[in-house]
Amino acid sequence: MTAEVRCAMPIAARRAHPARARFGVVLLTALLLGGCAVYGPGAPVEDRGEAPPPPPPPPATTTAPAPATPPPVSRPLPREEAPPAPAPRDPATLALLEQSDRALNAGKHDEAIAYVERALRIHGDDVELWLRLAELQLAASQPARAEQLAQRAIAMAGSRTDWQRRGWLIIADARDAQGDREEAERIRFEWRTFRG
Repeated sequence: MTAEVRCAMPIAARRAHPARARFGVVLLTALLLGGCAVYGPGAPVEDRGEAPPPPPPPPATTTAPAPATPPPVSRPLPREEAPPAPAPRDPATLALLEQSDRALNAGKHDEAIAYVERALRIHGDDVELWLRLAELQLAASQPARAEQLAQRAIAMAGSRTDWQRRGWLIIADARDAQGDREEAERIRFEWRTFRG
């Protein structure tokens, strides 16, 4: 009886073996192709320390030596370009700024500040609004607050030197109003003559 089982087992295994083999081949092929898809042609290649051969040297030419270049001519510095036109503002912001101007002309500094603060709630990333608020705070005899707002505007100004200059000159005025005349003059000297 054990002989029958032994004979029967290899026959059953042989019948199932081709299906398993096909499954294994399909699985192996899928894994290999899947690996190619993940690491496609732009995949990083491992550096194994082999350097590519150096490029061939350029062919030697026998030409006359180039004449010496004349020394550079000193040219006047280019005039500073006008700052780009301000970005168009939405009607709500324009209305708030007009109300701020009317309040300032009427001598109502706190009201003018409130309108610009409302405009900043709409456009918190507008550097010109931050500078305007700093100027209004300075006019309202709040130099410390004006300096803080100008510093914030300078931080947001990026490469716009016109905004940076305006912010630094507000800071100079704020420092002057706080009694630090030396620092105010140093800032004014630096930023009035600054060419970005």
